[in-house]
Order: sequence, then structure tokens, then C-alpha cells
Amino acid sequence: MATITLTLSARKSKDTGKAEILLRYRNTREVALRAHTRVFILPKYFVDGQIVIKNRLITPEVKEAQEAKALIERIINHLTEKGNNKAISDFTQDWAQDTIDRLLFPQNYSRAYSKAVQIGAAREVVDEMINLKDDYEAVHGAVTEAAPKVFLKYFYVNTKTGEKSGEMLATVKLV
Repeated sequence: MATITLTLSARKSKDTGKAEILLRYRNTREVALRAHTRVFILPKYFVDGQIVIKNRLITPEVKEAQEAKALIERIINHLTEKGNNKAISDFTQDWAQDTIDRLLFPQNYSRAYSKAVQIGAAREVVDEMINLKDDYEAVHGAVTEAAPKVFLKYFYVNTKTGEKSGEMLATVKLV
């Protein structure tokens, strides 16, 4: 069973006053890895290895702390899941850092993403149908059997609060 411990870096940003949350991953006595989470938070929200937010009033500062907490939880869950499915002998010294980077920056590890071409402009919130085929044909010409995969990045918006969901990705079939 893996354990993950969080610590706060002693180094603070001079501009923002935030410090990076560091991670230590232990799985049996043989695996002890350290990694940077690349998540920064104000020290007042980090207590005893946890992000603690007691404020009731949601200010931009509190919202940033909540987002950092959600991201840290996502990183921990991802590392735990990946680590539990891995043999002890397969861990390398940089496994934790590499796993975190692949989670946070998938575009750096995807060959397909690096070849991606944007076929349409980003749109404001809409509730009508969007014709992706016309956008594709404007850039690449008529759709053929050899057409590459087309992905649509989108998010949902709560019309009452204006809150956006996380980015979603869908495969689109151009017909």
C-alpha cells in the first residue's frame, strides 16, 4: 500500500508569496520517491501536510486555494492508481515526477497532439449547433476516408452561476 506525504517548499515566490507543494511517494521500504507537483499555494492554507481552507467567503485567493486542493487530490489519486498497478521492481527514480508531468502536461507526451491543427476559432458560450464539417473543409478541403481524427474540446457552463466545468475532449466523426 502506497503512502503519499505532502510538504510545502521553503522557497516562496517574491511576487505572489506562494510556495510549491512537494510530494513524497512511498511504496514498501524499497520505493521512496520525491516529486514537484507544480502546484503553488499560499502558506496560510497549508497545515500539517494538508490544504486547509476555513474561509467561508469565496475570494479569488480562496478560489485559487480550492483549485490547488482539487488538483493535488487529482494528482494523489492518479499516482496511487498508477503505483498500485505497477510491480515494485519496475519503479524508477523519476517515476513519480514523470507520472505527474504526464498528468498535468499531456500535450508534451502526445505525438498526435503535437501534430494537431486548429480548424475553427474558439467560440463563446453557445447553445445552438456548431458545424465542424464546414470548419474542417475550409482548412483541409473535402472530407475523405483518409481524414485524420477530429477532436472537439468543450466545457459546460452553469447558466445560473456562470461556472465552467473542466475541459472535455470528444472524438468527432465528420459526415
